[in-house]
Amino acid sequence: MFLCFCRVSFTLQIVRCCLAVGRVNVSAVKIPLINELELQHSDLHIGGSWQPSDCIARHRVAIIVPFRDRKEHLRVFLTFIHPMLQRQHLQYTVFIAEQVSTAVKESTG
Repeated sequence: MFLCFCRVSFTLQIVRCCLAVGRVNVSAVKIPLINELELQHSDLHIGGSWQPSDCIARHRVAIIVPFRDRKEHLRVFLTFIHPMLQRQHLQYTVFIAEQVSTAVKESTG
């Protein structure tokens, strides 16, 4: 358990927030498609941000994920990272940075 600050009628009150702890079973979970993930996490803000609605988060986290042609891996990552961060009552944003080729063509001029 940890303390978080809750907004109640323009005053701040300290309340205890219960967190789920322990291992996450990743072998028995069906990995959803990207559009199914969007439906499952409809509470996310545009841009992959989330913040707890029942308290003021004490910590802010930014996760930058380099991505290139690994859609299956991205789906697995997003399936587990959102619930894990939300369980910790963190204000967070997940940034997916798609890598592009940096090859420069040689000029023959």
